[in-house]
Amino acid sequence: MKKLLLRGNAITRRCRYFGILGISVFFSFQTILSAPSKTPDIPDKEIIKKYQKILLDDPSNLNAHFNLGIVYYKNAHFDEATREFKKVLEINPNDAEAYYNLGNIYNKKAQYDDAINAFKKALSIFPRDAGTFHNIGNAYANKGMVDDAINSYQMAVALDPNLAESHKNMAYLYQRKG
Repeated sequence: MKKLLLRGNAITRRCRYFGILGISVFFSFQTILSAPSKTPDIPDKEIIKKYQKILLDDPSNLNAHFNLGIVYYKNAHFDEATREFKKVLEINPNDAEAYYNLGNIYNKKAQYDDAINAFKKALSIFPRDAGTFHNIGNAYANKGMVDDAINSYQMAVALDPNLAESHKNMAYLYQRKG
């Protein structure tokens, strides 16, 4: 199971690097692999222990740090998740997914400036991701930066016209603007 998780993640990350998969597809894959509701025989505590053991043997295992960050995030252990994604970035400073996840964590913690900076870094590496534009739009909106939020939602919709949430958020902000 451990080798399957790491191998599947490595393949997915390579595909993602070359632009074959979008972040939303990537994170759906991650969620399926680590969600306790999808794998009731492996509770998250056990998954965490397995990744920690992998990291004892190989502290620079990028995929183990990344997956551990996903599990911590999913369980609202944001400080631990932040630590793991920062370790990913120490190993690979050009990991757009790690910046994306940090942005989501900072957004959850109402640290909107940090979220915006993390999403900007993700976009500097992978500039055509609608989900990242949507999420940076959320951070701008939460910060009260309506015009920046609208611009971000417009970019998200330009990249993926089916992002209903971006359309909805943009309509709400236009209505609020008057």
